[in-house]
Amino acid sequence: GSGANDCSLRTGTGWDSNTDMFIDIGSSGKVYGKGGNGGAGGDYSYAGGDGQSGTHALGIEYNGGGEAVTVNVRSGGLISCGFGGGGGGSGDHQDDKGEERHANGGGGGGGAGSPAGSGGDQGEGGAGGQDGSAGSSDHGGDGGSGGNSDNQAIGATGGDGGGVNGNPQNGGDKDSDGGEAGANGAAIRGSEGIQGANVHIINNGTIRGGYQWNSEVT
Repeated sequence: GSGANDCSLRTGTGWDSNTDMFIDIGSSGKVYGKGGNGGAGGDYSYAGGDGQSGTHALGIEYNGGGEAVTVNVRSGGLISCGFGGGGGGSGDHQDDKGEERHANGGGGGGGAGSPAGSGGDQGEGGAGGQDGSAGSSDHGGDGGSGGNSDNQAIGATGGDGGGVNGNPQNGGDKDSDGGEAGANGAAIRGSEGIQGANVHIINNGTIRGGYQWNSEVT
């Protein structure tokens, strides 16, 4: 899914209260959140669309009290949040003695994840720009350039999607505001009642993204 509380891998509930839970991510194991899609570029002089947020990788729903859950990421293993998509660029408009020119904003790049986010479409109704490019499992996609009408109206570039190459970016501003970048998800998210003190994390591999505790997990 792509909801705000969605996690790619969940522990589930209903465990016996005496259960000690160990979550091992092996040397070739990878847990990714879903990357957010890039926002659409603005139509001629209108605002760019917002990028979508990435989802979370590991959702922990069991709380047996104390340090009842151990997450062990072995060398070579990976837990990665889904990264947010870039915002779409604003369109642009120019009026010179009754002659109007319009240019579309570029689409935002898709966020990194698995599946990765798709790039946003460029705007419509003016000089053509570029769609944003899709992300990959690790890298965010590039924002598309805005359209150019006779070097008088030039649409704004879409923001890049987030990934190991950087955080997601807002779309550029021209006649209106560029779209807001989507937020990155969490690497590990704990459900209601689970605080960081309940979870022992042993990281000999790679964990990308922060932790969110006492939150809904779906």
